[in-house]
Amino acid sequence: MARTDVEHNDAFRRTGLRLRIPFEGSRLAVIGDVHGNLPALHAAIHDAVRRGAGLVVSTGDIVGYGPWPQACIDFIRERCIPVAQGNYDRGAGEGLADCGCAYRTARERRTGQISLSWTTRAINDEGRQWLRGLPFALEIAGTGGQPLAVVFHGSPRRVNEYVREDRPLGSLGALLAGDAAPVAVCGHTHVPYVRPLGGNRLLVNAGSAGRPRHGRPLATYAMIHLGRLDDPALPAGEPSEAAELIEVPYEADRAASAVLASGLPEEFAVMLRTGQGD
Repeated sequence: MARTDVEHNDAFRRTGLRLRIPFEGSRLAVIGDVHGNLPALHAAIHDAVRRGAGLVVSTGDIVGYGPWPQACIDFIRERCIPVAQGNYDRGAGEGLADCGCAYRTARERRTGQISLSWTTRAINDEGRQWLRGLPFALEIAGTGGQPLAVVFHGSPRRVNEYVREDRPLGSLGALLAGDAAPVAVCGHTHVPYVRPLGGNRLLVNAGSAGRPRHGRPLATYAMIHLGRLDDPALPAGEPSEAAELIEVPYEADRAASAVLASGLPEEFAVMLRTGQGD
């Protein structure tokens, strides 16, 4: 299935379900694309709390490719961390034959199917039900109800749409036109970035805590400093300092060894050790 066919699969379209979260603080941590990597999840959450995050949320894809899908679900649920549903969450939760991933080779498709089948079996019924019930997006709102940030996995219209940093500004503006929040946060590409949109609006990709692809094997997440968006000291239309991309060392070798011990494909372990791959 070609990339465009995957992105337009109706199983991964917007559901319309959004979770509204009131927030009085100024530091919002966004952690996503955990992909069953428990040590990376622990490291990212610990670091966010240490840095004073008043709220931690997730762009989703809690499961898939990694050896601890159920443990990651349990960890997230125990801490009541709000999660926007990722394409892998939907695929595993609903028992779909495809995760909505964009495979470019026959080998990628084979290993992807192995991963989806293994992950679905490794999650209990309660975990799958939780994955199915995750909202499409999270709306972070101030105490007066004013929109502060919107968090989704792929894009505002599809859970598996890739929103890359080099996308034309006009296209991004049209994509995000339906949300009034000054900050939009996505995931899915596993490559973090901060993209000013003009008018003190900001698009942030939180990267991947558990399966980074940007060349460094570090648990990556975003810290949004909401109070800085109105800082008069920042140049108009360039609110980039309101978002911080943070990389945290974790036990990547332990995670890679656990991948191999689980019987998942070897390239998944290589990716954890190098921070590179598809």
